[in-house]
Amino acid sequence: MGLLSPGQRRDLIAEKIAGARINWAHAAIAQLMANGYVDRVLTTNFDPLVLRACASVGVFPAVYDFAASTYFKRAFVPDRAVFHLHGQSTGFVLMNTEAECADHSKRLGSVFEDAGAGRTWIVVGYSGESDPVFDHLAAVACFDYCLFWVGYNDQAAGQHVREKLLQPGREAYFIGGHDADGFFVELAKGLDCFPPEFVRRPFSHLKGRAGPLHRVPSALRRLRDRRAGGASTPDRSGDPAIRDLRL
Repeated sequence: MGLLSPGQRRDLIAEKIAGARINWAHAAIAQLMANGYVDRVLTTNFDPLVLRACASVGVFPAVYDFAASTYFKRAFVPDRAVFHLHGQSTGFVLMNTEAECADHSKRLGSVFEDAGAGRTWIVVGYSGESDPVFDHLAAVACFDYCLFWVGYNDQAAGQHVREKLLQPGREAYFIGGHDADGFFVELAKGLDCFPPEFVRRPFSHLKGRAGPLHRVPSALRRLRDRRAGGASTPDRSGDPAIRDLRL
């Protein structure tokens, strides 16, 4: 990626993300967030799939793009938040070269301090080998509420994970035999918050999502009633309610 210009890298990433779809891991994470089990998501991915999954269950976390802005004020972060550590596909900055990530990592310490305060860490789908974000986890002397590093299927933990995290007294543990979908679905099921309503009761889900919509403006309602009764209708094109609805 370092051989490409910023514009070429952006176009390549956008092309790959354009066809990406929500998977069961995203849906399970959204359910965990909706039910209060997860309130922080830190991701090095550029795609918006976690956010799409959250929106599908009626959860709208705050979104922070730390490639575009590294200003962080812990007191202002709401209960639910998603941090894109290296940028978003639609953002102004996408960090993916070794030099960019190494320099940027120095600014992420406060984010990790906030995320680890009184929380359990779950690391999934991240090797820790391709960027310096791993160093922030390795710098923690002890995970007071534990860290669980989830390995991919039958792959063992990497040497850097074993040497820098999985040491006695650090409360960091390795869980193997899973992929992201299987792990998060199993976790959400164990906490009795899976499957999501759009799977269990799709019509009730749609009705609930449409509930917040505003009622039809009174001017449009009167126009509809007049037409239903066969009465002639005056020109109401200047009515703001009708004009806005035509936009």
